Amino acid sequence: MSTVTISESQEGKTVVAAPGDAISIRLPENPTTGFRWHVATPPRFLSIEKDWFEPAADAQIGGAGTHVFLYRSIGSGSDPLRLVLRREWEPEESVIRQFQVTVAVGS
Repeated sequence: MSTVTISESQEGKTVVAAPGDAISIRLPENPTTGFRWHVATPPRFLSIEKDWFEPAADAQIGGAGTHVFLYRSIGSGSDPLRLVLRREWEPEESVIRQFQVTVAVGS
């Protein structure tokens, strides 16, 4: 088992993983603005283990950093994973950015 890391540069691409692999999705975020990444389309072949915010090494209080979503691949197949950057208390129209990647889990 290994860890597959997904970043902004893989937007719109297909990423391949093996069953049992960890999938780490790392996207820039500044939660003090209220805009946070949310999973809009959960994949069937990935199970979320946890998610958290990592402040940048040189960040001041309230500064930007990286939102990390950690998944574990289960089963096999191919699914899109779509995340949106929005304020959770506002309607879907508040989405200011989307990120989508297809995760293909082989058998």
